Amino acid sequence: MTNKTQNEEILENTENNNKDKKENKENKNNKNREDTKENIQEKKSEQELQIEKLKNENAELNDKLLRTTADIQNMKRRSTEERVNARFDGAKNLLLPITKTIDDLNRAFSHIPEDLQENEFIKSLKSIEENLQKTLSEQGVDFFAETSEKFDANLHDSMMMDPNTEKDIIAQVFEKGVSLKGKVVRHAKVSVGSK
Repeated sequence: MTNKTQNEEILENTENNNKDKKENKENKNNKNREDTKENIQEKKSEQELQIEKLKNENAELNDKLLRTTADIQNMKRRSTEERVNARFDGAKNLLLPITKTIDDLNRAFSHIPEDLQENEFIKSLKSIEENLQKTLSEQGVDFFAETSEKFDANLHDSMMMDPNTEKDIIAQVFEKGVSLKGKVVRHAKVSVGSK
């Protein structure tokens, strides 16, 4: 009987060992599955972090691109404005002395005695002055300010008040204003009514 008992014991031990092995194997498999799940989750979270990081970098780059594009557009606009202003300033610097000469000619013509009005020399001077004004007009230069016009502070400088003329009406023009392509180069000097 001892033999049987020993055999039973061996069999039982073998079964227990097999069971233990099987349980160990199942535990290992379960642990491997859990490790694999954890690895997959870690990889997913790493990928999500990388995706989030890339999205942030993309947003930053887009923001930089938009700002750079806006800066370039502003620079182009400023450059264009500066060129236009530089041309205007250059034209203004050339135009002001010419208009002073035209003013002097007009004042001289207004003081010519009646008997010399038909003189050939005076007529030729008047013709030269008219041609000069025509050439300037073709280039976008306009002379403005006439008596009886309404006073406009953007175009006219009031030198004095005239009590005999309606309020805000130009009574007398001392010096005509000059504009170049719609921009005022010189304000007209006028007297304004205060009646």
